[in-house]
Amino acid sequence: MCLAFLFYYPAMNLSSCWSFPDIESLRSAMGATDILTWIYMMYFKTWNDAEINQYQQTLKTVDQFAIVLDSFNNGSYKTRTIPDLKVIPPAPCMSGCAIKSLALISLLLCLAVHWTSS
Repeated sequence: MCLAFLFYYPAMNLSSCWSFPDIESLRSAMGATDILTWIYMMYFKTWNDAEINQYQQTLKTVDQFAIVLDSFNNGSYKTRTIPDLKVIPPAPCMSGCAIKSLALISLLLCLAVHWTSS
């Protein structure tokens, strides 16, 4: 999500963006009694597709910290969970197709003018 802010137009006065899970909530959700047990669990876990999927689902349920700073170090700090992303159905091309058609017509007209003047 942070990258979306970096490519936003018009430009924003943004210097840093971080997001990360609340480690205590994540540790607890994964069943570890303390931070060292959680680190050991994460290091020696067998990461197959099922475990990765379960971990991703767990990350969606725990609090996430998001920190955004501008170049003056004024910050925005939020805690929330990762929202479920909905699949957006494709839509037919409207304005883009018209622009592409105009560009093609302009190119053909330019080539015709160039060809007749040669």
